[in-house]
Amino acid sequence: MRKKDLLPLCALATSLSSVASAQTTLSTINDPAQGAIEVLTGTIQPAGPRPAPLGLRFFNFQGDDGGANASYGIARFNLTRVRNQFNSIFGNGRWRVSGLTLELTQDNAAFTADGRFFIDFTPDDTNDINTVGVSPFRYQTPAPEGQIRITQHDFVGLTTGTVDTINLFTGTPGAQAAAIDIQNDNTLTLVFNPDNVLSPFVAATYRGQLPAISFLSPQLVVTAERNDGTQPTVQSTLADRTDGSNEVLSAQIRSTGPLTGSGGDNFFNILGDNQTAATRCYGILRFNLTRIRNQFNATYGAGNWRVRNVDLRMTQSNFAQTANGTVIFSHTTDDTTNIKTSASPFRYPSPQPAGQTVIRTFNFVRNDDTTDVINLFGPSLTGGGADVVANDIRTDNTLTLVINPDNANTPGVGATYRGQNPMIITQFRYGPKLNITAVPASAVQGTLRWENTGSDQTVTFTFQPTSGSPIVVPVKVGPAGTYTVGGLPFGTYTVTVQAPTYLRRIVSGVNTTSGTATLNVTLLGGDANGDNAVDVFDLADLISSFDKSAGDAGFLAGADFNNDGAVDVLDLDILIRNFDQSGD
Repeated sequence: MRKKDLLPLCALATSLSSVASAQTTLSTINDPAQGAIEVLTGTIQPAGPRPAPLGLRFFNFQGDDGGANASYGIARFNLTRVRNQFNSIFGNGRWRVSGLTLELTQDNAAFTADGRFFIDFTPDDTNDINTVGVSPFRYQTPAPEGQIRITQHDFVGLTTGTVDTINLFTGTPGAQAAAIDIQNDNTLTLVFNPDNVLSPFVAATYRGQLPAISFLSPQLVVTAERNDGTQPTVQSTLADRTDGSNEVLSAQIRSTGPLTGSGGDNFFNILGDNQTAATRCYGILRFNLTRIRNQFNATYGAGNWRVRNVDLRMTQSNFAQTANGTVIFSHTTDDTTNIKTSASPFRYPSPQPAGQTVIRTFNFVRNDDTTDVINLFGPSLTGGGADVVANDIRTDNTLTLVINPDNANTPGVGATYRGQNPMIITQFRYGPKLNITAVPASAVQGTLRWENTGSDQTVTFTFQPTSGSPIVVPVKVGPAGTYTVGGLPFGTYTVTVQAPTYLRRIVSGVNTTSGTATLNVTLLGGDANGDNAVDVFDLADLISSFDKSAGDAGFLAGADFNNDGAVDVLDLDILIRNFDQSGD
């Protein structure tokens, strides 16, 4: 579909944006008659980009048999207008890609030859792709960083002007990365590599960004649909920028502290006890999730989402000390202590960040420049540290992970990866990144009617679904008693409410399928010893601590039923009123 055919559709879609819920298709401009061309192309030969004007008129991918003319191609699409239109139709950020097609117009020559080429996604949207003497790229390397395979295409040379239509919405990792990139970024960059294994003779010849009169440049056709808060949304941390906006810090912690300078930024290693003493290290990754959480909140409503899957992607960067073995991933609650400079308190093997909970082990197997995908939370990995990771992402803008060598089983392990700022622009260059999938969630809110007149107390809510494991959520609740527990899967729950010095309450049939359920609960105080009953034993504790305040010898916090820092007649009144009561 051409841009001129879409103009009436776009106008109609805009006027009906308040009711738009079906799919909408928009295309980049590839015809100068319709406006400014929204694509840049580069044909990268051994000497660099093919010079203008032919380098801009034609867009070729030629295999190794082409010699000095062998090439791969780069196409960079400006999606600002397309994304603005989707935001206008569906609402800002409330859409997702549901189809993606590439149209390339053949422009054939005497050397045109049938064969296969690959189309890859790259996160490199900044390096020059077609200026001689400026672009860093050469055939075959250096090439754009972080390439992920989308699809392959078997080129068959036909009449000049033939349009090859290639589906890019294939479900592959590269296709998923491209869809996520379109939803979050105004630029999409694709790399076209000849298949030198099966068809080194291929010479796929197309029109470039500035074709001759009446010729059409490459066109991207994007279909989007409303994400109305019922579908999963995937967001990735930035790990592939050269402008300092990456959303991860990585650190190698050695016996002398963090490895500083470019070595500490370029590489991220986990080396066990059998490695050289000076280089043994564990690793710390600290992710800034502010942008991602804001996007989830915009899509689903503040707090009305939960984490369904978390994958960590790390690209191997191997050298002499690289060795197979097991490493241990843990979550830490320490999001603030310095991990990068000599001021950091951390050392190998200790001290380490506090509050660690083991998530999983991972078997590192050397495979140069491979991206290891490590699941940290998902359908097959829940409980323990995995649940802590998911909850931390939902409630906090920073996630910190600690990766230790498994010295008990594989002390010779040498897991070696790219760091936060990989050193060289290569086909595989990007730092550690998180892919987080969120889905809509429900909430329970209400008021606790209780006798707390002091400071906030931690109340533990346990949500037991009809089937499956319970969800335990500690919540700080103030004297007013108002609370909200978000991030719950839709369903019906039996809810247990437990607070220090109060009798336990259990409420069945709390239904969140409509989004938010209201649960108001009356809590009875007077349980000094935590046995879920108010009786003579609690009275004995109160008497022993009577007329004492916090800090006094013999003061029992459990007998301070109203949490005001003193045991007095007010607490005695609570005990008398609730005497001989038991909790659920």
